[in-house]
Amino acid sequence: MDSTTFEMPTYHSPSHPTLDRPGDRHPQRARAAHANRERPAMPTFSKALMTAIYPVSDIAAAKSWYAEVFGVEPYFDEPFYVGFNVSGYELGLVPAEAPVHEPGNRGVIAYWGVDNADAAWQHVVAAGAKPLSAIADVGGGIRVGVVTDPYGNALGIIENPHFARA
Repeated sequence: MDSTTFEMPTYHSPSHPTLDRPGDRHPQRARAAHANRERPAMPTFSKALMTAIYPVSDIAAAKSWYAEVFGVEPYFDEPFYVGFNVSGYELGLVPAEAPVHEPGNRGVIAYWGVDNADAAWQHVVAAGAKPLSAIADVGGGIRVGVVTDPYGNALGIIENPHFARA
């Protein structure tokens, strides 16, 4: 096989010999080899998480609030959607409309990376956010906290020294 050719490895069921041990018929080793193989990323989801959308009751007021908190102006500004580019990620605002776009914490929280969690916390709370979960060290130098914006949406803050900022 030349360097430009890629061959997918062949995996055998536990009743067949494994690739790395010809004649091996120990099912537990074959199952472990099969279970521990690294799965390639699914092509349709292989790019990155790119957008967090927050439903708001007053899109004009929310646009001003988010511009102040994140320190950027929207690059896309229409009555049905306001988009901000925050360090290469999309922060979107949409008018609150049931059933999909309703304000509030319904399970998913986007955590926005910062260099200093305490400073970010103070900034966003001073701008009118309500504390939901105070900044806390969760191990490994990672610090997180959650506030709610004036529209009831959860807004996560994360200081993670293991990820380089763009």
